Amino acid sequence: MNEKEQEGGKSNSRQGGNAGSIAAGVLVPLILVAVIATLVVVTLIWLKRRQSNGLKNPLSVIHQTFSAATSPSVNNVTMDHSTKLYKRPNDKIPAIVQFPKDTHVQEGEAVLFQVKVKADYSRDLAGDGSLTLPSTELKHSGVYRLVAHNSVGRVEQEVRLTVGGEGQITPSSNKPTSVPTAPIPVSQLGNHVENKHKRRNQGFNEEYQSLYDGRDKTISIATNSENKLKNRFGNICVYDDHRVQLTPLPGHPDCQTDYINACYVDGYSTPSKFLATQGPLPKTLVDFWRLVWQERPPSIVMITKLEEGGKIKCQRYWPQTGRCNFGPFEVTLTDEQIFADYTTRRLEAQLEGGSGHPLKVAQFHFTAWPDHGVPDYATPLLAFHRRVIKEHNPRKRPLMVHCSAGVGRTGAFITIDHVLEQLGREKMVDIPCIINKIRHQRMKMVQTVDQYVFIHDAILERVVCGDTQIEASNLRMAIIKLKEGIPGESSYHQQFSILEKVSPNPKEVKSVAGRSNPKKNRNMEFLPVDKIRVVLKGETPDYINATFVHGYKQQRAFIIAQSPMESTARDFWKMVWDRKCGVMVMLCHLEEAGREVCYQYWPSSGSKAFGEFTVELLGEQKLTGFITRNLTVINNKSKEVQQLCQFHITNWAPDGSCSRIKTVIDVILEVTKVQIRTSNKPIVIHCSDTVSRSGMFCAILTTIERCKTEGVVDVFQVVKALRVQKPGAVLTVGQYMTVFEAVLVFLDSFDTYSNFGPKQ
Repeated sequence: MNEKEQEGGKSNSRQGGNAGSIAAGVLVPLILVAVIATLVVVTLIWLKRRQSNGLKNPLSVIHQTFSAATSPSVNNVTMDHSTKLYKRPNDKIPAIVQFPKDTHVQEGEAVLFQVKVKADYSRDLAGDGSLTLPSTELKHSGVYRLVAHNSVGRVEQEVRLTVGGEGQITPSSNKPTSVPTAPIPVSQLGNHVENKHKRRNQGFNEEYQSLYDGRDKTISIATNSENKLKNRFGNICVYDDHRVQLTPLPGHPDCQTDYINACYVDGYSTPSKFLATQGPLPKTLVDFWRLVWQERPPSIVMITKLEEGGKIKCQRYWPQTGRCNFGPFEVTLTDEQIFADYTTRRLEAQLEGGSGHPLKVAQFHFTAWPDHGVPDYATPLLAFHRRVIKEHNPRKRPLMVHCSAGVGRTGAFITIDHVLEQLGREKMVDIPCIINKIRHQRMKMVQTVDQYVFIHDAILERVVCGDTQIEASNLRMAIIKLKEGIPGESSYHQQFSILEKVSPNPKEVKSVAGRSNPKKNRNMEFLPVDKIRVVLKGETPDYINATFVHGYKQQRAFIIAQSPMESTARDFWKMVWDRKCGVMVMLCHLEEAGREVCYQYWPSSGSKAFGEFTVELLGEQKLTGFITRNLTVINNKSKEVQQLCQFHITNWAPDGSCSRIKTVIDVILEVTKVQIRTSNKPIVIHCSDTVSRSGMFCAILTTIERCKTEGVVDVFQVVKALRVQKPGAVLTVGQYMTVFEAVLVFLDSFDTYSNFGPKQ
């Protein structure tokens, strides 16, 4: 009997012996088939719906618990193992050119993830897996699934993003630790920086990843159990062979340890020019003052706010007023001056039981570095650096520099100082070489790619713009030299030509609000930048053609506004009310060249209503070249009252120039007096076009304020900074020259220029 017959016999025997087994043998396969069929249908439906949902949201976060602090290296990671392709015979699903790689960024940096596909398959692409994070936060760390799909199929990939705050180190690269670089001659720097910026800063990224990473250094002292809690960030330490050791103070039990997160860093030509350290923690405040007392730096540079983004970045180590104690050290605040971009403080420290004169320290606190990323423009930091270097005496002791971790912004400041000195001595720069040098002394100096790019842009700005600062005592002679040359080619014209090249183009300004409200603009040429426009509180729309502008001593010191139209007069007074402005400067007539340039927004006598606001003229005084008007503004809804003084300059020539520059100086002096009485709220300034006379007035006042404090005049940099906020300000070379002439008129009103400059 063959095998089939034997199996048949056995089967018949079982059927004869057990009817239940027969039923089971038939039903079980049927049930299994039904279940499998159901699962197939459900799976197909699920895939179809998922594909449909992908049209709306092709990206989904699938994991958000990854810890950036414990991240392994994530550069150059092959992701083939996590790629999932859903294929069919002869399919034409998106053909992948490139998947995004695992990425590490610092807080505030932008991220773009995109699945790149071949053009042949992208015509009917339903989703390309794009994700843009314009400003990353720590919470964005995690694993993302990127999906590209069309009507035929889909392809997806998981990509890991890690976000580090200040002090968290970018994971090590698999690239070599150094790439040979050569100094760049000044004449080639512009092209060099431009090339590095191409392809979304690819050149900068590659160069940055090749910088020295300190992997051959030891940090056993900084990370031992006694010292590791003294580091603000666990992975930002000091090298064993390059740390500052504190000397124990006899008789003070809390001053016996020798560890602090601080290092000496060389300057370009001066060994140990800098003392780089972290912002103190509560537990290291005493050690911080031990460091200051021991090393005796005459100046401290601080490049962080005490708190940023709701996080403590640095413990306050000076008294807000008067004096306070940090362990055995008594610290006294003797002077504080607040400026738009930084604050200066004069401190004195004395050791308990000590004798002799107290230690005097000047602190320069830069406050214009944004909470995330880097400054949009280098102008404020370059001006700050120049002020610090001018007042710091390097022959005495080192310059102490700190931010929060003491490596990012601190490294940027020190690198800029290095490069500027190299530039002056050699007429060439080698930024990678300089950073590698200082990274051998303190780890991770210049902590992010953004900071690396910023340094290059800052140096290029200095090269292109040159040195335009003039000592106040030399201004008259400098103006004579600026006028020299054939018409149209004087130094004035050359400076203004450079200014035009480095300033934002008014036609390219991002002003969505301005372009969305054309009826509220006299013209569409000079619109306010969205980022710094004045908003009408509680209004929809909230637009008015007005911009905040920084002064020398105060951010948002001015509001440059469009002269009101009849239809916007009420909005104008709403703005004045919202911002509690006490001073207004009018720089035009009501009519010029036969057309209205300003609606009369105040009463000629008595009172006049503008919407819910009633404006009353209390008094008017005509002086040489200008009129002062005292006005009361009443809010008829709240019944509250505000006082305001208007200064109306009237001696404008037909060509728009001021026929008597001394009038502008007279008004500035009067405005300054009134401002002191009105709590320094923004000064409202308006003219015929928002940029010409308003720009000149702001530039003159700001230049004078700086001259009074520092004893220097730098009209170029003042106008350059002004144009960042109000593109087009100081519109012509003639207006640019007027700013110089006005400042000279101001200085000539004093017997000696020695009244101006920093007080020692």
